[in-house]
Amino acid sequence: MGKKKTTPPIDRVGRYRELLSEGEASRLEAAIISAPPTAIRFNPLKGQPEEMANRMSREKGWELNPVPFCADGYTIKKTPLPPGRTLESRLGYFYIQDAASMLPVELFETSGEGTSLILDLTASPGGKTTHLASRFCDRGLIIANDGTASRIPALTSTLKTWGAVNSAVTNIPGEKFGLWFPDTFDYVLLDAPCSMENLHPGDRDKREIKAAERGRLAGRQTQLLLSALAACKPGGQVVYSTCTLAPEEDEGVLDAVLRQTRNTVTLTAAGPRVGVDAPGLTSAFGQKYLPETVNALRLWPHRLGTSGFFSAHLFKQVPLPAQATASDRPFAPFNLAPLSARDQESLVTLLARQYGFDLTLLLDEYDLSLAGFRESVYAISRRLLSTFTGLPVQSCGLRVGDRTEIGFEPSLEWVTRFSSRITTNRLALPPEWLKHWERGEDLPLDLVQDRAKSTILIITTLSGQVMGTGRVTSRGVKNLLPRHLALKS
Repeated sequence: MGKKKTTPPIDRVGRYRELLSEGEASRLEAAIISAPPTAIRFNPLKGQPEEMANRMSREKGWELNPVPFCADGYTIKKTPLPPGRTLESRLGYFYIQDAASMLPVELFETSGEGTSLILDLTASPGGKTTHLASRFCDRGLIIANDGTASRIPALTSTLKTWGAVNSAVTNIPGEKFGLWFPDTFDYVLLDAPCSMENLHPGDRDKREIKAAERGRLAGRQTQLLLSALAACKPGGQVVYSTCTLAPEEDEGVLDAVLRQTRNTVTLTAAGPRVGVDAPGLTSAFGQKYLPETVNALRLWPHRLGTSGFFSAHLFKQVPLPAQATASDRPFAPFNLAPLSARDQESLVTLLARQYGFDLTLLLDEYDLSLAGFRESVYAISRRLLSTFTGLPVQSCGLRVGDRTEIGFEPSLEWVTRFSSRITTNRLALPPEWLKHWERGEDLPLDLVQDRAKSTILIITTLSGQVMGTGRVTSRGVKNLLPRHLALKS
């Protein structure tokens, strides 16, 4: 009888042992046996994160720990129900995101600017774009771009669910932005496509990344980072990040870019500012890098209890040397037509009468205009129309609602985003009825006997958090939650 073949043990640390002491390599090996805790980031555009965290702890039984470097972020220590199986998740009250991925946006230094131009160069599926909208209070304008057309629907859906009104989605090769929009943006985020070699437990089933592939990725990452820096204004900031620990795609890219841009760009020591001690490498696998690369942030899983991650904060002092520009920018007619003064006044009156909502005040506060497409009305950034005329936009702004045969129906994304401004036609459900509502079920007539037929009601929890909209009928309240959002029983 032949001997049974045995599979040699998998060395999950692999080549990274060379970059760590023996003790650290052992700690890294132990850290990647199990996945890091699930983390979420609450949406400050829809409520106070601390209040939402307390509510989820009280009502869902979650045990939450704050993420040290992100005020809106929490890790979930214990939960009887996965966070994705809650209606709050599907309505954009929080975003499920590895804690390490919250770091890049936190690296930007901000001072409450209300008119900033922000570029997310490779944005899909949109998690970091929603973080940008939160940090900048949904003011100014975010251009959320992704060069891959198939990734645009996910990005658009994420921003809609989050309620980011001052945003626009584009599908343009990231390498082009520096040529077409030089010295334009105050802040640029480049979360670059990478090998995803982040030493997460899921890596055990991933294919091996060859050196040639890392080289190709590093070449593209370098071009994208040069484009990001070119698109950034002098005095502006760029954050570069990857979800790989491969030095070729991290410190190696920074080294290449710093050498090409000479003294026009500074790699800042952002770690102490956000309270993270995770220095970058100055050499790896026989390759020496510029001393400044130590200022980058390399998140080893065993040091911070996250997946492996890399991030760096750059400050652009002056235009890049020999910066090229191009005049062959794409042009596309805008599909949304400005709402007429008569239609706008009619909508303003309707929202004030039915919901106590001051639309005029909100448009001025957020620098928005109203536009229509077929039967839908959108609120869009005035800055988009004035600064990026002709830019091919896949989607923009936030849908206010739709004209229907029985009247105007506000959109779900609008009422969850601006629920604090809606003072009338609200219906608070006790927990026993809320469970039925979350499953997509209608409500009985005795809950709304004093409401006029066809009225659109804003359905809330007893604490006032919006959980959807419903239409009053002769039989009760028709649940208007989209089917894909309702929880299965």
